[in-house]
Amino acid sequence: CVSVSAVEQERDLLQPRPYWKEFRFDLTPLPQGETVTAAEFRIYKTLTMGQRANRTLHISVYEIQRDNRHREPELVLLDMQSVPAGQEGWLAFDVTTASNNWLLHPRSNLGIRLYVETEEDRSLSAGWIGLVGRRGPRSKQPFMVTFFRESQVPCRPPRAVKPHPRRKKPKYDLPVPSIQSERPIANQQTMKIEIDRATLFKLK
Repeated sequence: CVSVSAVEQERDLLQPRPYWKEFRFDLTPLPQGETVTAAEFRIYKTLTMGQRANRTLHISVYEIQRDNRHREPELVLLDMQSVPAGQEGWLAFDVTTASNNWLLHPRSNLGIRLYVETEEDRSLSAGWIGLVGRRGPRSKQPFMVTFFRESQVPCRPPRAVKPHPRRKKPKYDLPVPSIQSERPIANQQTMKIEIDRATLFKLK
């Protein structure tokens, strides 16, 4: 089974460096008896002008474990990918650990934080490299997908059993029409009379 969660809140920090972008999700409680097998954060990357296509970008995703206005929150690395700056398409990051934590302790759901750096450790903003946020096209907005397995109830209800179509009767099963039954009775009597006349003529 699959559960998709849209981004509920989004926040950017553009100054001072390092730049980062945060995402929060509205997770629906998992029904009893279900187990999470995996969870992914998916975000779309578009092509942007002014970047070298062969430049390598390091994108890191962290779980925010404590949010304090007077202190920096504790961050736990979930996943990191290195992608070419000229790449376009969906990126998927493993956030299974954070998803399990949020489902067990909903109050701990403080979201994730995303960082982008170059090979020279230079911090870049997510929007500048083409990562689409909540304000982007609906078909390219970020989301989280959770994969889970149900131990008792099947994920999908069983399909209704379709009635067997009525089998057409083969031609060889159909009754063969009688040749005599198609011939009118009057014709049969006429034919019999003619035969009798021919027999009498031979006898004479």
